[in-house]
Amino acid sequence: MRALGDPIFTRVEEAAGRPKLLSDAKAFVEASRTLLASWPTTHPQISAEEVADAAVAVADLEGWLARTEAEQEGLAGHEDPVLTRAGVLGRMKPVTVRGGQRSPQGCRG
Repeated sequence: MRALGDPIFTRVEEAAGRPKLLSDAKAFVEASRTLLASWPTTHPQISAEEVADAAVAVADLEGWLARTEAEQEGLAGHEDPVLTRAGVLGRMKPVTVRGGQRSPQGCRG
């Protein structure tokens, strides 16, 4: 029974949480952009190359979100989701918290 029921419950849970997940992920992208824009003045020790690399990571996340969201919208409710909490969090994993602010990993802040 679990083999039949678990995938159904997983799809329901993912569908219910998806709007907030997308909203949070998009807000995270915007907050990251705002933070990156301030780095040249607030963190002069961070090179322009490091800031550019971080901006690319944020843009990659944003692009992946848009592509995956569009793909998800094309799926029927009974199909396995492509936009999952684990997937989004995995894409955000290269981001760490430094000084109370989120910043892409590899950038010293």
